[in-house]
Amino acid sequence: MLDSDEDDNNFEYTDVFTVYNKYGEDGGILGTVSLHADSYESRGTKKMIIIAIILLDALQYGKTLLMDEFDSAFHLAISKFLMKLFNTKLYNQGSQFILNTHEVSLLDNNILRVDQIWFIDKDKDNQSELYSLYHFNDATDKPRSDVTYANDYLKGKFGAYPVINNHVLDYDFLHRNEEN
Repeated sequence: MLDSDEDDNNFEYTDVFTVYNKYGEDGGILGTVSLHADSYESRGTKKMIIIAIILLDALQYGKTLLMDEFDSAFHLAISKFLMKLFNTKLYNQGSQFILNTHEVSLLDNNILRVDQIWFIDKDKDNQSELYSLYHFNDATDKPRSDVTYANDYLKGKFGAYPVINNHVLDYDFLHRNEEN
């Protein structure tokens, strides 16, 4: 095991800049401008810069990539693109992308197969159960690949849905004085 002094010697720290084209009034490219990524870029761009090397490494060497809160700070189109990238035979040579998300728009049968979607549901004792969308089937007992995943999830069909007590909307649980 390496101590912290040795760990620091294994890394090189550098500034990261993003490069953009600079345009003239006629629309032609005049040159480029470099912006310090840490100061001028969005949270999603910063996140992409950080994970880009990890993504490429996983795809190139068939590694498994685990990502918590995958869609956080990403535009939906970028999230979908990255998921498609891991499902593309051209790029994926045995790598796996294991992620969690709360973005139901990613439950898309044009991106994921039924065997790639899993849910976690907590019971009243706070015990978690992990189960696959693959186990939800139609009347012929065949796995469904045409299920509208997002709509059915939002209807509570697959479980793993938050418990919301709508009764709190019926009374003032903050006990504020209404005579303001």
